[in-house]
Amino acid sequence: MNRITKLAILVLLILGSWFYWFQYRPSKIRAECVEKAKEFIRDSKDLSFSEGIAGYELVYKSCLRSKGISE
Repeated sequence: MNRITKLAILVLLILGSWFYWFQYRPSKIRAECVEKAKEFIRDSKDLSFSEGIAGYELVYKSCLRSKGISE
């Protein structure tokens, strides 16, 4: 392989890694945390609306923090 080919492969690897780490991974984690928060709501039928919303937000945000994403 010549230098240009190696450089092109390196650039593609760097861009692919960047896309995975900053776009794909966080979107998958957010979707997973939304599902956990929805599960909390489904399991907590006796809560009032405002308590349910507060619980949803608490579960969602703590899930994000546990996965290394802060909002």
